Amino acid sequence: MSAKKLVFWIVFGVLNLLVVELALRAYFFQRKSDFPLAMMHYAMNHYWQFQERQAATRGVGIWRDDKLLGYAHIPSSKGTHHGPAFDVTYTIGPEGERLIPAPAASRGRILLLGCSYTFGWGVEDREAYPYLLGTQHWRDFQVVNKATSGYGTSHAYLQLRDALEHGPTPALAIYAMIPVHVCRNYLRPEWVEHLAASKRGHPHLEIVEGRPQFIEVIHGAPPALEEHELRRREVALTSALLIEMQRSAAEAKVPFVVVLLPQKDGAECGGIDWPPAVIDSIVRNKIQYVDLTERLPDMSWIRNDHHPDPRGHRVIADAIAQSSITELLQGLPHEHSRTVGVLP
Repeated sequence: MSAKKLVFWIVFGVLNLLVVELALRAYFFQRKSDFPLAMMHYAMNHYWQFQERQAATRGVGIWRDDKLLGYAHIPSSKGTHHGPAFDVTYTIGPEGERLIPAPAASRGRILLLGCSYTFGWGVEDREAYPYLLGTQHWRDFQVVNKATSGYGTSHAYLQLRDALEHGPTPALAIYAMIPVHVCRNYLRPEWVEHLAASKRGHPHLEIVEGRPQFIEVIHGAPPALEEHELRRREVALTSALLIEMQRSAAEAKVPFVVVLLPQKDGAECGGIDWPPAVIDSIVRNKIQYVDLTERLPDMSWIRNDHHPDPRGHRVIADAIAQSSITELLQGLPHEHSRTVGVLP
């Protein structure tokens, strides 16, 4: 092929790509791209979603079946996670927590519950915000990160109940929540099937006499409901779970705080806004909360991903450390028991 023809075909190809780019940007105008070509951006998005669906079965090796939670971390395990934009190692401690060094003398345990945002999906152990809280901000407390990728409010409720009933009882319990948790709390078919595709079960809870009750772990597609009824049940169960977590923590004299984290992508649940009924339940029942959804202008994310990157985790850690939670910790007695939460 002559040099002129080669140049022609190169220019022709670039012009065609630009046309495709313009067409895709016009069609997907509501989205933003980190790539020069929207086509590449959306291809990478689909690839990432595939990677996430397969993560539990493709060599990470830190999950096992659990008869209550559906799945949980394997205690004292370690796994390497190869993602499109990262290559990191997860270290799991003896309690199934993501490992954080404990201080030589601890005033008590801070139990952190949540999903992949709090677990630290796509970042190294030392880069996750719970690790930063435990090693840089709250050094006289043992921060225990029990968050797990894919968990929601149902899981946090079950984990908190276990800690309060069987110990060790924390000095403080924090549940870090994102809006998508609402869609994970009941029986949304696409979410349950997503978990089943990677061999993970899902805890089924119902409201019985006004309080959440565990029914069973399910591994297949649940019965389909009309979208409005499904959403009504998701929101009602989420509110009931938060109220019950507050009630049971108060009975054990353990402070309980909900941290509302910003969420980048709401495609899984149709948006990133909080259901008004959930926020209303938090306020009406006087559940302590810290709202960070609009307070992190420097928040950053893993490229082509919806999880915080190392810088994003530092931003979250600093914001939580500067919140009322630190004041709450300062008010706890210095000789706080490791097994019994005692307030002054």
